[in-house]
Amino acid sequence: MLIDFHTPLAIQSKCCLGSNKHPVNTNLGSMNPSASFPSPSSDKAASDSPPNACQKCFNQKRKCDKQMPSCSRCLRTSSQCNYQTSPEFSSGVLLSTGSTVAGELFVPSEFPMHGVDIDRFTAGLVTATLTERGQPVEGVLEDYFTYIHTWLATIQEQRFRSRVRSLQHTPHAETALILLVMSLLTLKGHDAHSRDCARSSMYPLASYLFSLLQFARGPSLELVQAGLLLAVYETGSGRAPTAFITIGTCARLGYILRLNVDIPDPETIWAIAEERRRVWLGVYMIDRLIHQVTNITAHAVEDPANDYKLPINEEYWQDNTSQPQGTVQPSFSTPADIPQSYFTREIQASRILGEVQNLSTRQSESLHENMDRTDALLMHFMKHLLHQTPESWKVMCGANSIAMLTSLALHRKRITSISQQAHSPTRLIKQDQSILALTSTINMVRDTCIKFDARSQKEKLRILPLPATICVGEAARIAIWLNGGIVDGPPIDIQPLRRILVYSEAVWSLAGDYLRDLPATGNSASRMQSTTVNGAG
Repeated sequence: MLIDFHTPLAIQSKCCLGSNKHPVNTNLGSMNPSASFPSPSSDKAASDSPPNACQKCFNQKRKCDKQMPSCSRCLRTSSQCNYQTSPEFSSGVLLSTGSTVAGELFVPSEFPMHGVDIDRFTAGLVTATLTERGQPVEGVLEDYFTYIHTWLATIQEQRFRSRVRSLQHTPHAETALILLVMSLLTLKGHDAHSRDCARSSMYPLASYLFSLLQFARGPSLELVQAGLLLAVYETGSGRAPTAFITIGTCARLGYILRLNVDIPDPETIWAIAEERRRVWLGVYMIDRLIHQVTNITAHAVEDPANDYKLPINEEYWQDNTSQPQGTVQPSFSTPADIPQSYFTREIQASRILGEVQNLSTRQSESLHENMDRTDALLMHFMKHLLHQTPESWKVMCGANSIAMLTSLALHRKRITSISQQAHSPTRLIKQDQSILALTSTINMVRDTCIKFDARSQKEKLRILPLPATICVGEAARIAIWLNGGIVDGPPIDIQPLRRILVYSEAVWSLAGDYLRDLPATGNSASRMQSTTVNGAG
């Protein structure tokens, strides 16, 4: 069966059985998840015989007459006749039909929709894909928990590793899909071409499986986790409109699962409840980042209530099944002056970013009052955030990046609003203050980039946090905007920002979109060299 990913829900398929091909149109929206194909009620012959050879005949490559309850050959040899294992899902067929070419996926022509078959099919397909791409599972996990989990701590590491180890004897589709998207996020390669080729085949597969599991299985925490990571990949690869749709799907799944409701459940293990909260807050954070990249006005996730709990310290969550004695779990009402974990600081910063995004330039005089209030809140938060991580670009890189991104968004919005209204002395003062704030924030971003650039190759992160890449890109864009005549005096030097975007482009293609918005430079050779070194690291 050939799946065209340009129509992910209404799938047009072609049966590929040997050299005989005939088109079949299948609409996933009309399928019955509990049915197998062809329907056993559609034909008496189909109901009298199984759709495939028994396991013994299949393994020995002998013709099977498919008699029930036992085929003639098994009856003659007094062997047990087993029709339960379908040959369409053997590893050999998965290896031969599981690759993607030019946005198309080959899957078995008759796809049973029973849960066990979906688990076996998905796990086999993902395993085959990673094998074909030379990506060892342990390497994928190590890179993910080293570079992505640090700023998006939504998956309990030890429990997930245990589930991955169980895939071979207990296949689980959602776990396999999460592993596949993890590999997309951490993909290595000798050069940009090899990475792009791998991504061009793996991403359609991940997108297809995410759609399939929504239809065939329904909402689950693991499916939201997979969708969240897929939205991160789509944002980082420059597919922000698609990411907006994906994160919206995650939000709707989360609302169905009541992830947005933080009510203690005595039947839920504390560590699982903590993971549910973290997943929902991860969707919340990425929703705000996608909004900033796409400039789409709507949020997929509402602000949680003030008593909604924030993540506890990472080491407590990873090492305990119950909340440790004496620990206090923060909430959205916790003051900013109390030190918090990395992920919690990111969520606190994302909340202020969301407030800035909700400020409408079409508002009346209250707009500037709201901007002043939000600016004061942001300055108070940044003061304590930077005090918690003095002289460190790495410890809370994602949280610092979201905070600086919020400052950039707020003050550009103020300047844009003032330019659209009648001038007054008060507004001109506000404009000058915002220009100064933008310049100061860009210089903070530049200083961080310079510190990172001065590190040796071994000391640098191979994969920068996505919020950092977005922050650097937005800072570069606003610097160009200010240099266009808004700021008097010498132009802002954007070269430190450019170098970090070049470094980040090997993993986050979005950095390349930002680079194309910058003035041309003669550093194309150094850009290519940096990209190659980073990708191979």
